[in-house]
Amino acid sequence: MATSGEWAEEQAALMPPDLGLLDPGVENLPPPRRTRVLAAAQRVVLGRELEGAHDRGELFAAYQPQIDLATGRPTGVEALMRWQHPRRGLVSPIEFIPIAEASGQIVKLGIWILEEACAQAMSWRGSALDNLVVSVNVSVIQLNQPDFAKCVEHVLERTGLPANKLVLEVTETAMLRRGELGFSTLCDLHAAGVRIAIDDFGTGYSCLSYLCDLPCHYLKIDKSFVQDVPGHNGAEAVARAIVALGRSLGLRVIAEGVAKPEQADFLQSIWCDEAQGFLYAHPMRADGTRIWAETWDQHEVSSAILPPVQ
Repeated sequence: MATSGEWAEEQAALMPPDLGLLDPGVENLPPPRRTRVLAAAQRVVLGRELEGAHDRGELFAAYQPQIDLATGRPTGVEALMRWQHPRRGLVSPIEFIPIAEASGQIVKLGIWILEEACAQAMSWRGSALDNLVVSVNVSVIQLNQPDFAKCVEHVLERTGLPANKLVLEVTETAMLRRGELGFSTLCDLHAAGVRIAIDDFGTGYSCLSYLCDLPCHYLKIDKSFVQDVPGHNGAEAVARAIVALGRSLGLRVIAEGVAKPEQADFLQSIWCDEAQGFLYAHPMRADGTRIWAETWDQHEVSSAILPPVQ
């Protein structure tokens, strides 16, 4: 991922942002270098378009349900930022989230999705989605903002959502050490009642000792392990180990990317607590999520599969 300095250099080097106006000499570059230059130019264009996407109403929140594997009942939803571009269509978050992080836009957009998700959770009170937790992804860039904990508390005050109904997800690769600002921020949020989840668990290289220090409540098994179970000895062993670790630490374990009934059956057999994935539902807009909850039948999982959000 590019640093903010590299991002600025790209912007300066690739002016103007219209890909059609790039120096014709680009076409004469060796193919690998030409590909890199065009990709960099594309990032610049996308970054500039992202700057006004919120004000133009192009960004929205999509929600993916999380299911208790023991009861089959929904326990929460994960709020996911989506970008409906007027020309490009639905832009993948794999494309625009790294750009938002590199340019610093993630700070503003992160607060927007947080407030959107908390307000939506409150609007579901009294419906089939009542009393569920809502999860929101946060980056280390956000956690390192000195006022981030206060911003979260203010969002909770404005929306009225109880702190224990909010889960902030931090990826394992971005985990923080004691003494770092982000670590202190997570401790402050935990003290305020907000729950913490470690996302993509099993894909990072950080020391497990942080689990003893960090105030967290959930471990999320990365989908790269889930997609190969059952039947792959290595993936099965990793999934079992993560579940055992979580249970020994008193943490709930959520499996991501569950797409097949046999995956859900395996996860239930090893005492994984929760699951989310296309087996239950694609990410949906708020209205679609409410309809899904009203018609959800844990005994007929296939009927709950909805098309991708549009």
